[in-house]
Amino acid sequence: MVILGVIIAIYVFARKAVINEPFKGQIDLALANVNNYLSTIKSVKPSFILNSLSKLAMKIVIYSLFLFILILTVFPKNIALKISTLVSVVFVFSMLLNFSVDWNQKHKKSVKELFFNIQSIILILAPTLICLFDFLVGTNYYDFFFKDLFSIIKTESILVVQLIWLLFFSIFIYLGFWIVAIPIYFTLYVLILLFTLTIRLIEKYIDIHILDAIIAILTLFCVFLKALY
Repeated sequence: MVILGVIIAIYVFARKAVINEPFKGQIDLALANVNNYLSTIKSVKPSFILNSLSKLAMKIVIYSLFLFILILTVFPKNIALKISTLVSVVFVFSMLLNFSVDWNQKHKKSVKELFFNIQSIILILAPTLICLFDFLVGTNYYDFFFKDLFSIIKTESILVVQLIWLLFFSIFIYLGFWIVAIPIYFTLYVLILLFTLTIRLIEKYIDIHILDAIIAILTLFCVFLKALY
């Protein structure tokens, strides 16, 4: 609520209160560019916008890592903890956004990157590799790691254990990624779709200057919330 109020105040000040050049001309030009951009995206498919957001999210992930290291290095511990918490939220959200979009739009590539790399292959073949290591070195790690599984499947056969492990890794983890990716992707898809439809309605029925109309709607929304609470 406070953030919306600040945004509205800054916009109104920049749009109406600043009258001296060159600041007025620069502000009008910046707002006109934003308005043109909003007018352009009304006809863009949500999937295309999501793809662009995914690329932006990946950049934010990288920048967040560098920023996180910088914060821990430069700021005192108590301040660094507070700022790093915010950076961590941005990092996690950007990671989830990037993953969800790629998982839905570039599924084959995402699956290949997930399962067909050296780390995943080692994890998938872990029972066989541990059993082979035990045989060559004379250790007993196989029984140590998989004894709970033995009691469930009633066998210590490496073939059965490897098959169950493979099914678990391939099916349950694969389904788990779908469970995470689908809600995020389709929530964003619907929000973007509604946003583009709103822009079309604003431009057609309210004002060709889309930003002015959006700010007016936000102002009414703030007034409504204040009256409600």
